[in-house]
Amino acid sequence: MNFKAHNDSDHMLNTTTNLITIVGRLEKKIDTRFEQQNKKIDSRFEQQDRKIEAFQQENRERFDQQDKKIEAFQQENRERFDQQDKKIEAFQQENRERFDQQDKKIEIFQRENRDRFDQLELLIRQLLPKS
Repeated sequence: MNFKAHNDSDHMLNTTTNLITIVGRLEKKIDTRFEQQNKKIDSRFEQQDRKIEAFQQENRERFDQQDKKIEAFQQENRERFDQQDKKIEAFQQENRERFDQQDKKIEIFQRENRDRFDQLELLIRQLLPKS
């Protein structure tokens, strides 16, 4: 082997070695950069997850508050309707009693009038000559 061939062979070996070293360093840099990007992405996902969880919790709490308000409103309305029903029932009962009293008064009045008419009719018969 001559000197030039040997020199070319050494040069080729050095170049290849340098190239492999550079590629290795580049690969490490790419891996490092990839890991950094993954960490950033993971961190952003974690932030988003926390935001979503906080938002979900806030919504749950707000829905719970709304449910309580609705429940209180429904209960208040039930109570008010119950009060109205009791008032109506009392009013109806009072009216029934008053109508019953009026019916009794009318019956008594009618009976008294019948009795008086019967007495008048009897008196008229007694006073009229018999034919």
